[in-house]
Amino acid sequence: MSVFVDFLDSLPKRNAIAVGHMLHQLSEDDAGFIEDYLISGAAIPGNIIARINQAFKDSGYPQMTWETCQIDTSGMRFDGWLDEIE
Repeated sequence: MSVFVDFLDSLPKRNAIAVGHMLHQLSEDDAGFIEDYLISGAAIPGNIIARINQAFKDSGYPQMTWETCQIDTSGMRFDGWLDEIE
């Protein structure tokens, strides 16, 4: 199971729909930063956060931002998972 599926499943339904649409707008490279964040807690650079926020706007969810869709991943363990972005 993809780390993205787990992430989407953990969000409230409305947020999950918006995040799913945002992910389709992002390039694979930009989505890789989100994957690294989910797997290891790596920081997402500001320019990538700006692209994420723009992807929300482009997908019809201008009220959403990266900050408003995040969840607490401190209790999750994804170490060692090798997931591919489909």
